[in-house]
Amino acid sequence: MPFGHLGFRDQLVDRASRQFARQTAGLTAKSRAILREKAGHSEAWTLPIRFIWTAGGSDLPMAPNSRGPGDLTLKFDDTGSRSFPTEYRDHLQNTFDQAQAAMNAIYGMPKIGGEVKVRNYDADIQDRTAVAGGIYIPNGPDGPEIRFPVYNSSISTSINFIHTLLLAYSGDAQYFSEAWSEGVARAGTMAVSRTAGSIPNPDGLTPSELSNAIEAVMDSLYDVTAFYDWYSQRGLGANPFIAPNLLNTELPAGGSTGGIFLLRYQMAGSAWLKMFAQHPAFIAELNRQFYLSPGAYPGRDELMVLGQQVLDTVTGGPNGTIEGLEFDDWVERQPIFDVDKDAGPQVLLQPFPILPTAGSNDFGVFGLIMNAWHTDSSGSETLSSGTVYPVFWRPDGIRFFTSSQEDVVSISGGYGSAVPNFPSTVFGGSLYRVAVDMPFGGLVSRAYLPAGAFATGQSPSPNSFIGTLTGFPLLGSGIYTVRISWNGGSKDTTAQNFAFGASITDEGFFKAQSVEIEVFEVEGSNVTTVLTRRVSKGPGMLAVDLRPASSHAALPISLEPKMQLFGMPIQAYRPAASHVVNQDDLDTLAAFYNPITGRFDLFPDRSAIDQGIGAFIRPLNAVNHQVEGRTSPGTPIAVHLQPGWNVVTSPFPGGTPFSDVLVLSASEAPTDFDKAIGDLIGLKQFEWEPNAGNPDAGTFIEATQFSDQTGVFVRSTRAEGGVLVFFPSSPPPTAPILQS
Repeated sequence: MPFGHLGFRDQLVDRASRQFARQTAGLTAKSRAILREKAGHSEAWTLPIRFIWTAGGSDLPMAPNSRGPGDLTLKFDDTGSRSFPTEYRDHLQNTFDQAQAAMNAIYGMPKIGGEVKVRNYDADIQDRTAVAGGIYIPNGPDGPEIRFPVYNSSISTSINFIHTLLLAYSGDAQYFSEAWSEGVARAGTMAVSRTAGSIPNPDGLTPSELSNAIEAVMDSLYDVTAFYDWYSQRGLGANPFIAPNLLNTELPAGGSTGGIFLLRYQMAGSAWLKMFAQHPAFIAELNRQFYLSPGAYPGRDELMVLGQQVLDTVTGGPNGTIEGLEFDDWVERQPIFDVDKDAGPQVLLQPFPILPTAGSNDFGVFGLIMNAWHTDSSGSETLSSGTVYPVFWRPDGIRFFTSSQEDVVSISGGYGSAVPNFPSTVFGGSLYRVAVDMPFGGLVSRAYLPAGAFATGQSPSPNSFIGTLTGFPLLGSGIYTVRISWNGGSKDTTAQNFAFGASITDEGFFKAQSVEIEVFEVEGSNVTTVLTRRVSKGPGMLAVDLRPASSHAALPISLEPKMQLFGMPIQAYRPAASHVVNQDDLDTLAAFYNPITGRFDLFPDRSAIDQGIGAFIRPLNAVNHQVEGRTSPGTPIAVHLQPGWNVVTSPFPGGTPFSDVLVLSASEAPTDFDKAIGDLIGLKQFEWEPNAGNPDAGTFIEATQFSDQTGVFVRSTRAEGGVLVFFPSSPPPTAPILQS
């Protein structure tokens, strides 16, 4: 292949960039429409990208005139088709000049200094509404090169150019996954763009107008730190973020968002922005140490060591922490960093609060975006279609309904949506926590939302601090109060029915920073601290789901080297079966029964062992270790049944009697397990009894309970499937909670 021929290489880059831009524009059309409706403005979604020339699987070298660390110098074409209009060129140069000090401070000095070409590729990058957002090529034929389009908005121009410049700062060094490489760059872009004086203001906007325009771009394209707790779910992790097969497919019919890659980019940037908010020197120091020897950090394990080393450096360590955790523990608990190919069905619920209509009966209005897809062992994603029957739970475990429009959500091309208005009548006008379950494909995606806490029709001004308490016991008397403390202030609010909301007017709260949240149990004059949590937030409001320390568990697992039907009572942070049984991928033998095909899906074609889902496991060696994960202690947990046989395990440690399980289907009210037999579920349930003399054989016997870490075959007799609801000790009370 004639790589030395400049024209041929240009054609390849142009063709690839146009295809990338065209496909991402199509795949993000619905996402951008949702953002327009949500944010009230229409910023085009842009994604600066990096091209690296390779031959024979290896990167081609940098141009001979490249040198070591130092400042960048931008070189624009003065004439020809690659030159920019003078005013636009000056704006790009002004952006670099004004942002350079902030980029150096926040992102660190460029790995490779010297000249970087900046060329006009507006006609090549853009395809109608498709905008790639800029291209950086570290090993271009005549040196590092940025190919950039022409935007109508000066603010978008500057922010996208800063993003592309930060890619140039990294030169030929790239972290092993997009959760790191793109996440760090996007966090840097947010931090630099928000630094006073970094964004030129040719339109003469007032400081407030300029800040609002910058935040409009951040809200649409970058920053989801406000709802990070809600969105941090399994399924986010992937590398690359856009599955390769999706780039070659048309946008599915039915209004699909085309997958969750936009949310992945936002969550990756927001995760690193949380780090920056607490430790502003971290990103620069991480890049500096990484640039010294990029080849020494080829994967996750090596970067864990580097991350803690950097954290110790910027905190004056040892044992520096982020959000109260050491680096590896923090990364472990962020699903966006789990880049294992967790093949099989995937679901992710993305909620966001919606401002009510003033004077209306709106109480708890939320947009619910349901994403469902299937990942294969190569990382390709198939967008799912089907039907979801949402289930809304009061905090006392009783199901309630909103309107018939939210009884059924159709999934088409991996996407479905609903906009429920959780009514004020559920608890007599008081706030309350809603557990929203979206069961699909044998999995359940759950979000805990604070109805009435954001804004209502009668109080339409939105609160700036909202959230839920999950896993805390119901108090016989007394109340829970929540305190948030920030640099220069604090605010107390009372939780009602495990939900809370507070209006904070102190401008100091709205800055990106590390805040402390405490939960107190108050009974008369007795005040007991039941939770202290450190949260790093971005600018603006904050929504949280607060859980006690017991929600993070280290589950002891002891398995003999024989066939067994196994399941876990926690959501593992790394749910791939190989991690759960602590064996290499090639040594992992796991089989997941698929009720749709009536066959077993074998590891690695399906890999994740999810909470409440059982699988046959055959360890080659005895397993004795701990798996870390999280759960919702003391809170009912749902498990989805697909039509036919399902392998179910108790989502609570110690197992669960059948009498402590309720069953429901579609929009029906839950019923007791024994009453559901013969109607909603089969007449008998079965478990696996291993053969004492043959480690690879066994017998199915009738099950009488969901034993600890043991799978049970349960048959759903309904075409719509069903849901099993597990309670930690006994079925739910019938009386409403008046005060949490």
